[in-house]
Amino acid sequence: MKKQKQLQDNTFSKNSHTKFTYNMATLFEKHFAISDVQRNAETYVLPDPQSMFEEPPWQLEKLQTLKSDLNEVKSLLNNFNLNKWQQHTNQMNKAGYIVKAVKEKIQAELVTQAWCKFYEIASNFPLVPLNEICREIDSKNFRSVHLCEAPGAFVTALNHWLKTNAPDVQWNWLATTLNPHCEGNSYDSMVADDRFIRHTLKHWCFGADNTGDIMDLRNLDALVERSESLDGGRILLVTADGSIDCTNVPAEQESVVAQLHFCETVACLHLLQKGGNFLLKLFTLFEHQSVCLMYLLSCVFHEIKITKPASSKAGNSEMYVVCINFKGKNFVAPYLHIFRRYYGNVPPAKAMFSLRDIPNAFLKRIEKCSEFFKLHQCQVIQDNINTFRKNTKEYRDILSELLYIKQMISMKYLKDCKLEKMDPANEIVGREIIERNNSHFMNRKLHTNSYNDRSKRQEPQKRLLQIWNEAKEFESPSEKSFVNVTSSL
Repeated sequence: MKKQKQLQDNTFSKNSHTKFTYNMATLFEKHFAISDVQRNAETYVLPDPQSMFEEPPWQLEKLQTLKSDLNEVKSLLNNFNLNKWQQHTNQMNKAGYIVKAVKEKIQAELVTQAWCKFYEIASNFPLVPLNEICREIDSKNFRSVHLCEAPGAFVTALNHWLKTNAPDVQWNWLATTLNPHCEGNSYDSMVADDRFIRHTLKHWCFGADNTGDIMDLRNLDALVERSESLDGGRILLVTADGSIDCTNVPAEQESVVAQLHFCETVACLHLLQKGGNFLLKLFTLFEHQSVCLMYLLSCVFHEIKITKPASSKAGNSEMYVVCINFKGKNFVAPYLHIFRRYYGNVPPAKAMFSLRDIPNAFLKRIEKCSEFFKLHQCQVIQDNINTFRKNTKEYRDILSELLYIKQMISMKYLKDCKLEKMDPANEIVGREIIERNNSHFMNRKLHTNSYNDRSKRQEPQKRLLQIWNEAKEFESPSEKSFVNVTSSL
């Protein structure tokens, strides 16, 4: 009864020694509105294309302070063994039972954390533009395009949402990702799980060079051409879930992925049709690249919201930008040529927009948004640090309490998302077929040491010493295994 009351109050706190605090409501309420049509329609205006990419990179003092504060907290992890730290944070993850609950109770197709994040976002926001879809003259149909989509969980989550929430809507889809079957792609750079891809190849486009690299302009053009031949209604939804492994540069994650997010956004502007929606994964918003990208999105969509789903691991910087009601290709046409000029793996040397071209009200909104998500993330990291390496009754009590909280959160997730089972006949490939070829072990990027240890290994002298020590572990072949050629002559 006491536990139930705690959860009804949405608050849980152990004693002051652990400094472990928890508010269940905040897990499901990490949303922030950047712009909407009533408030910002006239004030958020794109500048003249000729003035873009002309000003040197700039910084905002408030955002850099927030970045420093976050990195200071993250730097406390530098000496932690990464493998042990990840095990600990998995134990402490209050949303850790959500994927398990969906698999067991809903038995959906290709359930992953990405599946749960997409479904949660689609349930909280009008991501699927049903009003626009219903305007189709012939029938209720639409198409979606999914960027950086492997292994395919956004697609299967969208299929489940449509079949259980809008069964009369006809839908077709196209996806792209780094091709897991292309030998030219680095194993470390891609998701190698092809259990879904191999059964749905006709829906995948890997571009002109077959790599699936969305940062290659030729591959973008091939994707656009392929999308135009896709049967079904207008393209009214584009998703982009791309990222780059930043384990060895955690302090600069935003800068590392900035050009990828620019390319994903430009790809969306080529593909999406008027009235459509865009879902983009971002991280922090501290640098000029992200601020400019958010301003671009706020100018070309009627409504922009940022959310961190409850099913997203609370201690990381991941968040999603929900872009509603695209103003159309005619609106962005004057800008596409300049975006194409800076499209590719090499980031531009100049900022997309001059600081003077971005309204001060928008910059203040970005600052508030960044502070909002930074505070949530720092609290989670600090809680995890306070409980790391503790082997006390107090810590065991926390883990015991967490088991109950995880169960309650997974139940709340299922209820809030109104999840229900789907007729297996409506699955794209089939849950049983995918699970029969379960390759959950694939694509595990193993980083077992601490960040500081990995940094030292990257120094030339340390790297040579490591190679030398590893070489000494090899057994030398026995001298008897060699044939003395000269003695036999």
